[in-house]
Amino acid sequence: MICPQCNKHYENGKFCPDCGVPLVEETPQQQASGISLNLGDANAISGGLHVADSHNVHNEDRSVHNITNTTSTVNNITQVAAQKSEMELLQEKKAIYLTECKRAYEDNVLEQSEVVVLEECRIKLGLDKATADAILESVRVMSERNARKTTLNPIAQTKLKILTDNLKKNEVKALMDQIDGLEPLVRMYDHDELARKYFLVLAALKSEKCIEMKENSKIDSYWKSFWSYLAYIKSGRITDAENVLISLDRFTNYPEDNMSVLAVAGALMMGKTSEAKEYLSAVTGEFTPALQRFVDSIYLLLEPKVAKEMGADENTCAFYLVNFFGQKDPKVKAEEERIRKAKAEEEAKRKAKEAEEARKRAEEERRRIEAERKAKEEAIRKAKEAEEAKRRAEEAKRRAEAEAKRRAEEEARKKAEEAKRRAEEDARRKAKEAEEAKRKAAIKTYNGHECVDLGLPSGTLWATCNIGASKPEEPGNYFSWGETTGYDEGKREFDDEHYKLKTTEKNMLSFLVGSKWIYTKYCDNKEKGKVDNKSSLEKEDDAAHVQWGEGWSIPTEKDFNELRNKDYTECSSFSMNGIKGLLITSKINGHSIFLPVGGVYGLYDANKKYEKDEVHYWSSTLGRQNHLAYSLDFTPGYSYPPLLIDVRREFGMPIRPVYQKK
Repeated sequence: MICPQCNKHYENGKFCPDCGVPLVEETPQQQASGISLNLGDANAISGGLHVADSHNVHNEDRSVHNITNTTSTVNNITQVAAQKSEMELLQEKKAIYLTECKRAYEDNVLEQSEVVVLEECRIKLGLDKATADAILESVRVMSERNARKTTLNPIAQTKLKILTDNLKKNEVKALMDQIDGLEPLVRMYDHDELARKYFLVLAALKSEKCIEMKENSKIDSYWKSFWSYLAYIKSGRITDAENVLISLDRFTNYPEDNMSVLAVAGALMMGKTSEAKEYLSAVTGEFTPALQRFVDSIYLLLEPKVAKEMGADENTCAFYLVNFFGQKDPKVKAEEERIRKAKAEEEAKRKAKEAEEARKRAEEERRRIEAERKAKEEAIRKAKEAEEAKRRAEEAKRRAEAEAKRRAEEEARKKAEEAKRRAEEDARRKAKEAEEAKRKAAIKTYNGHECVDLGLPSGTLWATCNIGASKPEEPGNYFSWGETTGYDEGKREFDDEHYKLKTTEKNMLSFLVGSKWIYTKYCDNKEKGKVDNKSSLEKEDDAAHVQWGEGWSIPTEKDFNELRNKDYTECSSFSMNGIKGLLITSKINGHSIFLPVGGVYGLYDANKKYEKDEVHYWSSTLGRQNHLAYSLDFTPGYSYPPLLIDVRREFGMPIRPVYQKK
């Protein structure tokens, strides 16, 4: 039986134990397929055959040799030929031609130059063209049938798994035993993982064999070239290694980062650590994922901290560290560490034993000394007890005297503190009464509403509460600018549609573009409404005047500017009964008013109040544009003094009235 892939002969069995291909029975041509161009008995063939060529020859043991200018000469019939029949001579001719056809089809491609060589061989052998074509066709069919496969059969898969396990464990002996048997599989299959791991092991353990396969095989592959780079370096052939590294550019379907990784490994193997680190900086991480452990081993040597962050481990990288970079096997290191620890434990036990013996001797000495000490202490103790009894009696007497004195002093202190507290409360009460009297003296009432004289140059008096409020800390009623009825009187919508000083304007184009809102009063722009050039509220539109009566009005822009003038008043954040706000105190007479926070209606929703710790109060002055009016604005804890800003007239805000004396 013979393997059609390996050309190895076996006495029995159904499958090749090396590559897993089914075995077939041998034919005369197959028996002759191993004949070299040294014709041997074929020297008997008449006509004389001379074949000169340069090509690769694969022997039965699958080793590869390059034969250059090999010459085989077929002489005229010799004495041996005379002993052979015509049929035997024809079979030898066919066997020789079959061998040449197989060599030509070694790479599964028949080139024109090989066709010429085969034709010359046929003519010199004296084979007729039909017979030669039949042999060539049979080789072509066999070549196609035995073309390199990409899917491993079960036997090949098992061999690859065993190879992988041995690589992980760095089982060098097992790898050496297995590697030769994998060569037929590598030749038979076009399988990336198989080629990568086979040539990896070959480069690490049999570098010369790896180089031989690189140099003598017609068929090249990426992983053969990749790992042969390191094999060349191990053999000291640096120039050949660099040529291989450069040639990897032609394999465009593999990441370029692989070459950078290879360059780092090469520099490390040559002891060029600085150069290796420079190459490592060019590694982007886009290398073939299957090279991760190879890369991890490099980082373990050059950047141990980074390797640790990457999760690299010496045990999983042992094959590379040991067989490429000359590091000690982690298993050997672990065994040495185990022996070291065992010796250390033994030494520790010895020292512990010596220490225990010393401890026992010390304990005996300690007990002797302790007995002497106790006897002495007992005598001292009895003497101390007598002394302590005397001391306790004296101490009890002193404590009794001190306690009596403390109680007398405590009673006197409490009486003094109570007298002081009563005096302070009486002083605070009188101060509060004086303050209240001062406040009442400062407050004046007009039309039933209180106001405070802050001593301002204009003589303006400021109300103590907002419209609709009964206390200074209440926000009171909310009004749109220029309206005299507010939220308390039933107004719930603060927007264009419900603003009394706005209406819609209709014209001929209204049905196309719709009507627009215009102002009916307080307007100086005809595009915005009816022009009247009024910039301050009239009494009929002044909520303070309408609701509180003659003399009362909404503060003007000028009134607010006077109120917030730093020369006349001091403004500060203040809380009254838990309500935040703005306290304005006169620098002239010390009187003050409190403006609580109140929020704004209509800021985002027409019928909802925007609740925020901000002070907003209407003035009676129109803003810089027709749709705006000035208001006092203050955020407790942020801005001093308060600002005057212009806001939309439709918004709902509180009003703090002022009173002007006639």
